[in-house]
Amino acid sequence: MAEREKRAERYGIDPEQWTNPSDPSNAATPHRTDVAPGLGKSSAYSDSIAVRERDRPAQAGEEPGAIAEWERAREPAPTYRRGPKNYQRSDDRIKEDIYDKLTRDHRINAEEVVLEVSAGVVTLLGSVAHRQMKHWIEDIAADCPGVKDVENKLRVAITATGPT
Repeated sequence: MAEREKRAERYGIDPEQWTNPSDPSNAATPHRTDVAPGLGKSSAYSDSIAVRERDRPAQAGEEPGAIAEWERAREPAPTYRRGPKNYQRSDDRIKEDIYDKLTRDHRINAEEVVLEVSAGVVTLLGSVAHRQMKHWIEDIAADCPGVKDVENKLRVAITATGPT
């Protein structure tokens, strides 16, 4: 079996579609364009690159289908947004956001939970069914914008389970 057929079998490609562009004997044959460089088989990632390269109009002085540096630089860098310097969310708004998040979380039964918010400090009072729920509620409160600290005073309800 020729080397070309071995590669075709290994990478799952049609040997008639694949040529080496640097090989002088294949100079007139275009290389395979539906595979991104270095990825071997076609994938969702390589397909999206091929579509993006193929459909984009060529810029002055570049080959059609090439990705320009400015296009790579357009990808947004991760940023952390902050409000104005002296902005502070109101305690009522923080309290409402936490109650909404607790209500929407299917893991949490917050019937016996009471929140108190003072100057951005959240105090959790009441009882919950198990220790993990106590930590889930604390995490939800801590992740809410405007919360400076969380005082977790939740108690785990002790239920009597056993043979009767």
